[in-house]
Amino acid sequence: YVSKQWFIRMEPFKKGLIDAVRKKQLHIFPEKMENSYFRWIENIRDWCISRQLVWGHQIPVWHSIKNPDTYICSDTNDPPKEVQNDPENWVRDQDVLDTWFSSALWPLSTLGWPEKTSDLHTFYPTSVLITGHDILFFWVSRMILMGKFLMKKVPFKEVFIHGLIYGRSYWREQNGMQIYVDAKEKTAFDQGKKLPKGVYSKWEKMSKSKGNVIDPIKVIAEYGTDAMRIALASSLNSSGQIDLDPRVFAEERNFINKVWNSARFLFASIEDVSLSQGIDPKLCTPEDHWLLYHLEKTTQKTHDFLDAYAFEKAALLLQEFYWKSFCSIYLESVKPHLKTQRPRKTNKQTILLIVFIHLLRLLHPFIPFITEELFQSVKKRFSHLKFATKDPYTKDLLDSLDKEACMIAPYPKAISLKWIDPKAVEKMHLLQEMVYLIRNIRGDMQISPGEKITLHLEIKNPSFILTEEDTIFLSSLIKIEQIQQSIPEKRPFGASCHLSMVEIFVPLPEHLQAKEKNRLKKEEDKLLRLAENLRFKLSNPSFRENAPQKVVQESERTLENTLISIKEIQKKFLELN
Repeated sequence: YVSKQWFIRMEPFKKGLIDAVRKKQLHIFPEKMENSYFRWIENIRDWCISRQLVWGHQIPVWHSIKNPDTYICSDTNDPPKEVQNDPENWVRDQDVLDTWFSSALWPLSTLGWPEKTSDLHTFYPTSVLITGHDILFFWVSRMILMGKFLMKKVPFKEVFIHGLIYGRSYWREQNGMQIYVDAKEKTAFDQGKKLPKGVYSKWEKMSKSKGNVIDPIKVIAEYGTDAMRIALASSLNSSGQIDLDPRVFAEERNFINKVWNSARFLFASIEDVSLSQGIDPKLCTPEDHWLLYHLEKTTQKTHDFLDAYAFEKAALLLQEFYWKSFCSIYLESVKPHLKTQRPRKTNKQTILLIVFIHLLRLLHPFIPFITEELFQSVKKRFSHLKFATKDPYTKDLLDSLDKEACMIAPYPKAISLKWIDPKAVEKMHLLQEMVYLIRNIRGDMQISPGEKITLHLEIKNPSFILTEEDTIFLSSLIKIEQIQQSIPEKRPFGASCHLSMVEIFVPLPEHLQAKEKNRLKKEEDKLLRLAENLRFKLSNPSFRENAPQKVVQESERTLENTLISIKEIQKKFLELN
């Protein structure tokens, strides 16, 4: 039995649909999705718009009871006049419109169409549509069709196409069938438990039968809405498949906690700040210039990423800046200054608050709830302040706090690099490199992070001057007992490294030297045994004749490197003694 269906002939719309994208009436991101769009439209077929369902928009067609081949279509919500004049002889078609037909009217109907409403006049066409690649043809192309046919305009200026979320499924093979594991076992595997023999896994489209559905309600209950939002934004990629590891939600919850805890520290640190003077450039240290410089660069990059719909790059960039640059470096370096007297303390407090609010506003689209909560807390404290300032950073802060909410505060823009001293930024980069190398030395000598060290520095370039501010910065990030701007001629046992402008030497604390001797002795014994085994193997004619040449050469190289390592350890022994 073949039932009668209603179709729309699509050939007349084909050229208009192709021109809409080819002539850039609207832009599809990423651009590679345009090929998929053209492939669908160039091979388009007539569209069956009738469905035999209970729910939906009933097709506006009436059949004559006397002559079933006669029917009338209405272009309004009311029945045609013929039906109104003779209702007994007409019956409405029982089919409903295809879901995609009704959905294609969404950009219009949500704004009041077919009435000529002010919303329709103001907001049509909309700016951007964000949707999955699987409905590029089924929904997007049909909205374009309806928009051009009914409004003579495309319904949106840009379309961002993203991939579909895939969940990881786990199963066992039994009698040639895949038996998926239960929820408890899946959770354990998702959290990193090693798969036992006979259990297989792969990323698949989410399906209840496969048990790999990620329920957003449960995610929100366990990790919070903000953590879920930024996890999804950070997981986007350029492919059509997003492999969403549930562990990412826990990682993002940690970031949210970091934001909250850093805010608690900041609020306790700025209780007595007035902001009346703004930022005084004369009181800024290298880390202040460095932070403001990278804040400007990060803000500009964030705009570039958002304009290109690279949400994952924007989210990861902001998280890295907040966690590493703002918290791990600047917040730590500012602590000693908060114990000093004004006006330097006030200057640091002002910069702290400016950068914090700037970052809240940058992060707000990704984590709106915690950023709004913290924004309101700051607003209650400072929104009453009204004063003129030549400082663009403080002005931007006060302008944003003057708004009712973070949600409607202006999204941050790069403000001004002319306030920033490039030489101070360059010096800060050198100081950071010093911190990195000193931490590596501590790790190599197994000096615990809480152990204070003596730091010896030999300045190689007279243009580099180590100021008191610089020593405070170094001491805030590394546990330092004292800094000596010279290296002794007879060096005690320790480790050194060289930079273009400075040589760094860290002696091993005396109470750790015995421990280091034991470590070196164990390492030497291990290497001596290895060297003995390699010599025995290489002295065996059978090994040299039968083993592949590559294996023999590798053994010779290993022996050579082992003997070099033994000499280095013995040299360290002499230095220690």
